[in-house]
Amino acid sequence: MKIKTEYPICFESLDYTAPIGAVNDDNSNPLYADEVESLFGRKISYLELGCAGATFIDLMVSKGHDAYGIDGTDHPLKVRRNAWEKYYDTRLFTCDLSKPFEILDAPKFDVVSAWEFMEHIPTDSLNFIMAKIYNMLDENGIVIFGISMAVTEHHLSVFPEKKWNEEIFSKLFIVNEYTLKNKYREDYIGDHKSFFTILKPKSGLTEIANDIIKEHGNKTFKKN
Repeated sequence: MKIKTEYPICFESLDYTAPIGAVNDDNSNPLYADEVESLFGRKISYLELGCAGATFIDLMVSKGHDAYGIDGTDHPLKVRRNAWEKYYDTRLFTCDLSKPFEILDAPKFDVVSAWEFMEHIPTDSLNFIMAKIYNMLDENGIVIFGISMAVTEHHLSVFPEKKWNEEIFSKLFIVNEYTLKNKYREDYIGDHKSFFTILKPKSGLTEIANDIIKEHGNKTFKKN
C-alpha cells in the first residue's frame, strides 16, 4: 500500500501542533480483534484511520492479517513508537485525511475502523472521507466507528448520534447492519461521551461517492 498526497501531515490541526491523541492513545484490545476475526472466519484486510501508536495494527499483523494504519501526525514516528519503527511506509502512513489523497496498491478492505477519529475532521470534509471509505471497502466490508461527542478544542465536528447516523453515515452506508457481541465502550474507546456504530456500504453508489470526492478535490487547500 502507498498513499499519494500533497498533504502528508495535518499541519493546520491541533492534532499536529498539540497531538494529545497521538501521545496518549495506543489501544490494542485482543478481544475486539478476535471478534472482528469471527465476523469473517478468514484472513482479513484491515485499515485503521487515526491509528495513533498503531499497536493494534501490530497485533493484527501478528495474527496473520493484512493490516494498515494512517494518522494525521508524525508524532508517533518522531518518538519512535515500536509499531511505527517496524512498519512506517509499508503498513503505517501519515496523511491529512481531510484533504485530497489516493491510496495505491492496496486491497479492497474488509474492515475500515476509526476510533474517535471522525470528530477531529472539519465538518466540510466529512462527506469526502465517507466517500473515500466507501470506495476503499469491499462490497461485503464494514466500517466500525467509535464517535466521541465530547466538546474539546481538538474536536471540529461534534454532533448528536442521531445526526451522525441520519445525516452523515446514511448517505452511502446502512447503519448498524452488523453488531459485535461487546461494544467495548469502557475498555476500548473509553468514557468520552462516545457511541459505537457499524456500517455496511449501500450498493451501487460508487458514482455518487466519486462525485463527492471530485467536488472536494476542486477546493483550495493550504499547503505546508
